[in-house]
Amino acid sequence: MIKIARRCIHYFVYDMKMYNKFVLIYFIFTIFPFLFFSVNITRAVSGKIFQLEVNSARAVIDQADKLLCNQLQNIIEETYTIYLDNDLYEYLSSDISGDNLYQTHLLESKLSTIVESGKALNASLYLTDSGKISRQHYRCQSLESARHMSWYQIMEKSGQRSLWHFTGTVGYYVSSIYNKYNSKDLIGYVVITFSQNRFLDILDDMCITQNSEAFLTDKNQEIVIHARGSGNSKQVDKILAISEKEDHGSYHVVENKETDQTYILIQETIENKHISGMPRWVLSIALPYHEVTSIVKQILGMLILSAGICIILICFVTSRIIGSITRRIDKLNRNMQRPQKGDFSVNDMAPGCDEISELRRNFNFMLEMIEQLLEEKTQADDHQKDLELNVLQAQINPHFLYNTLDMINWVAISRTPEEVPVITSMLAKFYKLSLNRGARIVRLMDEMEHVRLYIGIQNKRYDSALTLKEQIPEEYMDCASMKILLQPIVENAVLHGIFEKDIPEGTITVSARLEKEETLAVEIMDDGAGIAKDRLEKLKQHKYLADTGGSGYGLSNIEERIKLCYGDGFGLEFESETGVYTKVTVRIRYVKYDSSFKMNKKLGGER
Repeated sequence: MIKIARRCIHYFVYDMKMYNKFVLIYFIFTIFPFLFFSVNITRAVSGKIFQLEVNSARAVIDQADKLLCNQLQNIIEETYTIYLDNDLYEYLSSDISGDNLYQTHLLESKLSTIVESGKALNASLYLTDSGKISRQHYRCQSLESARHMSWYQIMEKSGQRSLWHFTGTVGYYVSSIYNKYNSKDLIGYVVITFSQNRFLDILDDMCITQNSEAFLTDKNQEIVIHARGSGNSKQVDKILAISEKEDHGSYHVVENKETDQTYILIQETIENKHISGMPRWVLSIALPYHEVTSIVKQILGMLILSAGICIILICFVTSRIIGSITRRIDKLNRNMQRPQKGDFSVNDMAPGCDEISELRRNFNFMLEMIEQLLEEKTQADDHQKDLELNVLQAQINPHFLYNTLDMINWVAISRTPEEVPVITSMLAKFYKLSLNRGARIVRLMDEMEHVRLYIGIQNKRYDSALTLKEQIPEEYMDCASMKILLQPIVENAVLHGIFEKDIPEGTITVSARLEKEETLAVEIMDDGAGIAKDRLEKLKQHKYLADTGGSGYGLSNIEERIKLCYGDGFGLEFESETGVYTKVTVRIRYVKYDSSFKMNKKLGGER
């Protein structure tokens, strides 16, 4: 593990690209911490939001508790009208029986007042002593007439003093009336009939989510009433029947395995100790877990989306900043690679004052110094080459002069003296072209004139034994050429080719063709004795030795001058067949002659 860690560190420090390093550091020290804190903050926020939802439901149920207590209290207080009228209560508690129209009318008036107040649908009084009622009335009746009613049966069975009973769309509040002087003596029942809507409206308002359940249960967990939007009582029964509940303090989490649904159950007991007859009901609200969490998920989704947008913006801005730094480093790196290809030009301006700009300025200064040193070295090399060319030129001129003077001496001895001035005049023109006022570069036509004069001089000596054929297109005659380039080769063709034959006569053909855009190939072909194979191989390998028949000195001189003047890729090429022909191809750079070339010594530059 330690070795792997060391390799990773070494790769990061020395081998990884600068841009990748910046991105990796950015992710390690910025994105990862941001994601870590975002996840933890999101979890904390989701818990808070969930608790807020529970607290909101708790607030709703508290408000509903107050409203229900208020409604129940209003109904209970309606029964107090019987007790608060002392004369009426005294009459009901007495043993007096018989037709008492006044008291009956008073009872009916009290009960009618309750209905007319709008707080109840009906108010009835059922008495055990029917003699106290002057006549049967639908508000004041005998207890015998109520025995078939469901509330009466429940009261008789349970022995309760009061009862809240719901059936259909109405509810009943039944309160027992006992004798003022004997608390065990039942006088009758006051029954207040009311609409369930006043309770249903409260329960409906408790359903804060689409599929939530709101309901009232008694102390035995029997359903008293449930909200209109709560589906049906069977669903509520299933929720109440669940025995496994997770207690979370202010709420319970219950899971219905039959329907595979989970609920958050919040309950509160309705209790008011200051009001007699107040039922001990439990007010409940069941919220589907997925609906509560969906709200949390929506908020979390917004948080995650916001965090994602922030990360994208941060990545974009950071990548732009990192890219601006690495691009400058990459540009500097590319410029540093240019000198490897021989390019020392300085074109990298370096604005700014940071370390990269300072490094670029220092590098530019170094390139300027290197280019200056190279220029000085090039000038020194050119000067050295000029000296070498001058030496080579000085070597070739005496060589040809020796051969020419020997020829003139032979003509003067073997022929009439009148031919000497003609040959001397031709020799003067020949050397006039050779000198050419000190110019090193001449036209190709001047070189051909040089060759013509040489052939003319040799024909004076050898009785027109030589024939010169010129096959150079006119457009190539203006090509710039080294001085004394073709004549030494023609001289070798004459002396070591044609004159080596049994009959010293022959033809020399000079032609030219453009091989490439910048290469002109001048071919000098003779029909002389040719070159032996071993000597030809040495010439092809540019081994111009003294044993090549005496021509090695001149050919070596020309080859060196071509290399110095034109550079590599130019020079001499040999082809020969013994006893048939010899062809020497001279390759030079094809450059149109210009007067500015007169004093130039090198043609290796651009056209």
